[in-house]
Amino acid sequence: MSVPTGPAIPSPSPSTADTAMAGGVSGRPFRQRIRIAVVIAVVAGAAMLLRLTRLGELLMDFHRLRTLLDAGNVWAELIFVPIVALLVAVGTPRLIFYGLAGLTFGFWKGLLLAQIGTTTGAYATYLCARWAGRDWVRHWFDRHPSAGRLLTIPPSVWSVVMARQLPIGGLVINVGLGLSPVTSAHFLVGSFLGFLPVGLVVILIASGLVEDHAWESAVELLAAAVVVLLSGLWLGRKTVRRIGRRVAPGALLWTVGIVAAVLALYLLRLSGPPDLEGYAQNRNVGYIMDAAWQGNWLVQHDIQNRVTSKPPLHTWITAALARAWGMNRLTLTLPSFVSVLALSLLVLATGWRLFGLTAGGFAGLAVAMAPIFSKHMALVRTDALFALAVTLAALAAWRAWNQAGPWTPFWLAAAAATLIKGPLGLMLGAGGLLAFFWERHTEPSTARPRGSHRVGVAVYLGACLGWLLLAVYTCGYEVIDKMLVQELFGQATGVHKHTSPGQNLLKPAAYLFSRFLPFSIFAFLGLWRILRRPAEPTVPRRFERFLACWIVVGLVVFSLAAHHRADLLLPLWPAGALLAGREIARLKKPLGGRLLGGCTAVACVILVGLAYWTYHHMPTRRASIVGYSEQVRQAAQALRDAGVDPTALTHMRTPVTLQLYLQTYKPWVDADELRDRLARGEPLMIVTGTPEDHERLYDVLTDAHIEELYHWPQEDRHEGGFYLAVVEAVPEA
Repeated sequence: MSVPTGPAIPSPSPSTADTAMAGGVSGRPFRQRIRIAVVIAVVAGAAMLLRLTRLGELLMDFHRLRTLLDAGNVWAELIFVPIVALLVAVGTPRLIFYGLAGLTFGFWKGLLLAQIGTTTGAYATYLCARWAGRDWVRHWFDRHPSAGRLLTIPPSVWSVVMARQLPIGGLVINVGLGLSPVTSAHFLVGSFLGFLPVGLVVILIASGLVEDHAWESAVELLAAAVVVLLSGLWLGRKTVRRIGRRVAPGALLWTVGIVAAVLALYLLRLSGPPDLEGYAQNRNVGYIMDAAWQGNWLVQHDIQNRVTSKPPLHTWITAALARAWGMNRLTLTLPSFVSVLALSLLVLATGWRLFGLTAGGFAGLAVAMAPIFSKHMALVRTDALFALAVTLAALAAWRAWNQAGPWTPFWLAAAAATLIKGPLGLMLGAGGLLAFFWERHTEPSTARPRGSHRVGVAVYLGACLGWLLLAVYTCGYEVIDKMLVQELFGQATGVHKHTSPGQNLLKPAAYLFSRFLPFSIFAFLGLWRILRRPAEPTVPRRFERFLACWIVVGLVVFSLAAHHRADLLLPLWPAGALLAGREIARLKKPLGGRLLGGCTAVACVILVGLAYWTYHHMPTRRASIVGYSEQVRQAAQALRDAGVDPTALTHMRTPVTLQLYLQTYKPWVDADELRDRLARGEPLMIVTGTPEDHERLYDVLTDAHIEELYHWPQEDRHEGGFYLAVVEAVPEA
């Protein structure tokens, strides 16, 4: 019986089998490898071009590049776009070029050029990834799931816009989109729109730093805030639709609103004239310059050679930003802005979890819109960062007590607070734990705070005491005398201020009420309600008492001290904001959601208007600070325009911000040092900051020939303002 046979199936030859096995990475291995080799050769050639020629040196020198582009003609614009495209294509962060464009070309032209350059560079990377072969690189993404998610992006403009908001490097996103089904049209339109929100903010700030009139228009500020707010609302609305019910839409709207409020106030602050010579910012600027430019990271000194009065964590963070992005008002104030923003969102999340979404939203808004926080979010000071660290410590202590969790996070946050402003942070962060005794009085079965502190205490002592010992080893007793004797003990007892502890007992409470209006009204109402009618459920009652003890312990500490400032109360306000948010949320039922929302909007508009008036049309005291700071900036620019070499100057009692604008760091010299240097035959170019110091030079340097080279202002010397003079002193033969 014959068996029917079909067509013979040829067995693969050895060469065919080898080819099929080699095609595990790509169906066309040889062509694929050739393409990858071409891409590698191009990248290597570009790297060699940048490394072995002056082109790379120019591209890495931000100031030279800006000088070249400042020519102001069409060639500068034509050069800028390909430079940006090339560097973005190889993975350089794009926000650098938005800042450079804003500084060089202004707002509108800079925004257009930066958008074109960054989109072109990203598209070049997209095309290279797509041409070089998806399968080979897809294998690498399979081993990196977080980046590999980009491969599953659906082909739409919205998907590209959302991909641009991910906290992933631009090079990874471009390659991932090149390997995904996203088309070129979707990539170009989505990337252009996705680059816009953050790029717009950066270029607004950058253009405002150099243009005299770029920030003076309230319309432009309002337009920026509206663009950011609408972008956030649009992204949030689309995101809510995508994720369905996994996140409450109201929570996202509260988050977007708080972020928009903080960002708008920060832009409003930066839009105003500089105030770096006020609010003791100049000392912190000197410490940051010493760390970033002189490399003194362990212990810093100011330009008067005085040791720092605070621990160095704030200085470390700000100096690191200055090293990476340049020493300017944006990098100097960025830690404060981020701290206020993080604190607002942290309060929102905490209030949402324990008091409800509406209470948490109003609590976050009470932090974001409080007048004193709008002041500190753009100051070169430690207060905002210290408030964030204390709040983290307090909430970690609450979690460890209420959930019997680990105490190490509390000690880590307390260590950060101590390294920002001293050991007071530990006391403020732990003050709320006194609520245990209050709760124990009401409910005797309340469990004691449990958990081991050994690891946390070891970390705290290792970080704080370790730094202090190294600082003393480096600078000697001077560190102890300044930080512990003069600052900590002196401020508490009033030895150096001719005051006594408890002299103004009610002043901190008055500050807490007046500087956080109108939200402080509801915070004090919340304190009264806790005493009269505490919550019945255990966890809310325990937490509200924790907040009350947090506030009361802080007020007692500051009331008994001899030194009083409203700024010291910032670490207490997150607790007050949580209580205020809950009390405002109670009004939703009697007033209705629309009326309460309308009142909130009116209050926010009034607060923004007051902030605009304060920082743009200033009261008398602030006007004098700002006027002096602006004169120093103008004098520095005039000195540069006059062709004077800033590095050759010897400074005698000049403001620290003068050297900030001149990009130099030279400690002051006194009369004796000037005489000694002249006695050694050294010619000097001396710059003074007051008419009195200028006249004193002629009395001090009697054995030298003195010639005035430059003075500012060029016209008559004005009384009470800044006066700069540059003189050359040459030893007489």
